[in-house]
Amino acid sequence: MQFELMASMMCANYGNLEQEVRDLEAGGIDSFHIDIMDGRFVANFAMSLNDMSYIAKATSKPLDVHLMIEHPNNRVGLFLKNLRPGDTVYIHPEAEYHPSTTLQFVRNNFMVGIKYNSLADLNGQALAWCNKVNGKVHATTNEIPFERLKKEGLSPLTCEYIIDKINLRRVQKDCLISYAGNQYSVPAEYVGKDVAVVALDSMLAAYY
Repeated sequence: MQFELMASMMCANYGNLEQEVRDLEAGGIDSFHIDIMDGRFVANFAMSLNDMSYIAKATSKPLDVHLMIEHPNNRVGLFLKNLRPGDTVYIHPEAEYHPSTTLQFVRNNFMVGIKYNSLADLNGQALAWCNKVNGKVHATTNEIPFERLKKEGLSPLTCEYIIDKINLRRVQKDCLISYAGNQYSVPAEYVGKDVAVVALDSMLAAYY
């Protein structure tokens, strides 16, 4: 089995960050993991745009940037401007009302440096990247996403119509609601509140 070493820079010595980067490179790490926490989406504060920018300039190794911030669509552009082709950005879907908007922004502004000769080639590269990322131990959960997904036991929604019954669900402290045996995440601001849940085509809609 082949492993890749990713250094979590949240644990770095910020009094001598450049030397930390050099020592980690000399130690054979493959990439740098950057945890950005805003103290709102999660309770902790960790690293900043300036920290990430400095590391991006100090190394040619890829950066793995984990945005644990509220409404990433409002700020993701600031991070993309300081990253390079080959770097990776993650957002939390539950941190945004419309995560597809954030992902579209990343696609339009960050895929420019990727070379591909057809849509099939691009899809192949994207799938290979997803398989690579989801096969590695996640720096925050310490679990391999592929393995975690197997444990979830998710089942597909079967409704092909809008149901007329309103289902109320209370948002738990972990930002999850339960429906039809599955759990779904919602923005943290709704914790402790009741939301109306409606099963649509291929999605679950929650209204407040």
